Amino acid sequence: MTTITHAFCLELARIVTVDEARFEYLSLSGENRERFHYLCTNPDCRRSGVRVFGVNDYRPLEDTEVFKDPHFRKSRDVHVQGCPWEAEDVAPIQGDGESDDDFRQRVAKAKVSDFIERFTPPGSEAGKDVAGNSRSTDPSTDESRRNTHRAPSQRHHEPGMRSTTVLDRLVTSYRQARKRLTSDELRSIQLHVVGMGQIRLVDYFKPLRFCSLETRQRVIFGGARFIRRWGKGVEFRFYDKLVHRREGIEREHYPVTLYVSPRLVEEARHSNYFEEILKEPEKRRYFTIYALGHLTFSAEHESFSLVVDDLKSLSLLRGPDKEQ
Repeated sequence: MTTITHAFCLELARIVTVDEARFEYLSLSGENRERFHYLCTNPDCRRSGVRVFGVNDYRPLEDTEVFKDPHFRKSRDVHVQGCPWEAEDVAPIQGDGESDDDFRQRVAKAKVSDFIERFTPPGSEAGKDVAGNSRSTDPSTDESRRNTHRAPSQRHHEPGMRSTTVLDRLVTSYRQARKRLTSDELRSIQLHVVGMGQIRLVDYFKPLRFCSLETRQRVIFGGARFIRRWGKGVEFRFYDKLVHRREGIEREHYPVTLYVSPRLVEEARHSNYFEEILKEPEKRRYFTIYALGHLTFSAEHESFSLVVDDLKSLSLLRGPDKEQ
C-alpha cells in the first residue's frame, strides 16, 4: 500500500502534510491543547468519515535513534473503492522524452515520502506572506494539494514541484533523503531555491565545520550544546570550532555560538512553537541546529557567531535526554 503523505485536518479545515500539522499544533498555546484529528483526503472517504492517525505530529523534532519521524498512519476504517491511498505502489517508468538523468532523479525522489523540490527562503520576495507572517497556510504547497487526490504513482509523473516556505519541512526532507538514498542518488538530486535557482540538495546544506565568513545562502548545520536562556532568548555553543584567517595567515580555532534574542522570539508569530522545542533544554545532551544565516567574528570576544534574522530561518532538533 501507498504511504499517506497528506490528510484532511478537522481542526485546521484543510489538507496538510504531517509537518504542516505539527508546526501549527505546536504553535498553539499549551493550555487545553488537544491532539489534531484527521480524515482521508479523498472526498468520498471524507464523507464516509474514514480516519487517518498522526504519529508524532504533536512533538518537536528530535535527533535521536528512537524518535520516529512524524508521519500519517492508516486506521482500520475501510476506504472507498478507488481511493488513491489504497493503490499499490508501482515501479516508475521512464516517460517519453524524459532524459536518463531526470528519470534517475525522479526515482530517487520517490523514495522520500515528502520530498521538497522547491524552497522559498524566509525574506524572499515570493515568501513575504507565508507561514510566519500574515497567513497560516503555505500557498506554495498548492500543487501538492491539487495532486493529493491522484494515485501517488501518477503524481510522480507530473511536472508540478512539491514546494514549501517552512525550513523545518525542508530539513525533514533532507534528513529523510540522507537516510533512504544511496550516496550517488543523494548527490544527483536537485533543489530549486527561489531567488537562487537550481542547486544540488547536498550543496545547499553545509556542515558548520566547512563554513567561513564568506558562506552565504546556505543552510548551515551542526551539533551544539545549550548554554543558557536570556529571558525568551537562548544561547547555544557549537561543538565544531572554526579557524580565523587574517592577512592570509591561519589563526587558532575559535568557538562558534548562536544567540537568539528575546526580541526575535517575541516578534515571531509562532513563538509558542519555539518555546515547545526549548522546554527544559538543560536536560538534553545536545541540539542539532539548521540555520539560514551567516557567520561573524568578534576579535574582542575571540569567537564566531552564527546570525539569523528571524525564527523562520532556524530549525532546532532536540537530542536525547542526558539520562538516556
